[in-house]
Amino acid sequence: MGGRLRVLRAGPGATIQDGGRLGYLRYGVTPAGPMDWVAFRTANYALGNDDRAAAIEVPVGNLRRRAARACLCGRAFCLAA
Repeated sequence: MGGRLRVLRAGPGATIQDGGRLGYLRYGVTPAGPMDWVAFRTANYALGNDDRAAAIEVPVGNLRRRAARACLCGRAFCLAA
């Protein structure tokens, strides 16, 4: 699947996160990845993406974007459009 995303404004702490680097700790590489794994995987599932595909993580808010398809997930909600 392809798509375009244009970030018009992002608040403090907004980052691009993928599924992390699991299994490399013995080489000194921390797993990293998103803070909220459930929301991360739920958003990817709702959009039909691979469950470890990259996503924008917005801890504070104030994200303004343009995209053909998007999914906003959090602790108590999930909205796909």
